Amino acid sequence: MPLPQPYAYIVTYDTTQSLEKYQPFFNELMASHKWFRYMTNTWIVLRHETLAEVQAKLIPLIFNTDRLLIMPAKGPGMGWLPQPAWDWINANVPREW
Repeated sequence: MPLPQPYAYIVTYDTTQSLEKYQPFFNELMASHKWFRYMTNTWIVLRHETLAEVQAKLIPLIFNTDRLLIMPAKGPGMGWLPQPAWDWINANVPREW
C-alpha cells in the first residue's frame, strides 16, 4: 500500500557486471517520486513505498554477486558536496535529529 507521503531512502551499491546490465535498476531508481545522485554508487530517493517494498523492487534488478544497502535518510547531513546538492538534501530529506 502506498505511503501517504514519500519517504527518503539512501540507496548505495557495488556492482559486478557491466553498467549497461543495470539499466532496469537505474530506471527503477529514476522512477522515484524524486531522486538525487551526486556520488557514483549512492542515490537518495523519495518513494511512496516502505523499505521492504523498495527492496523487493530493487533486488530482482541486480545480480547475486552485487551488494545493495537501503536505509532511511534523515538529516541533517554533513560532508563535502557542491551547494546544489546541499540545497536538494535540505529541501527533501527530513531533519529528524
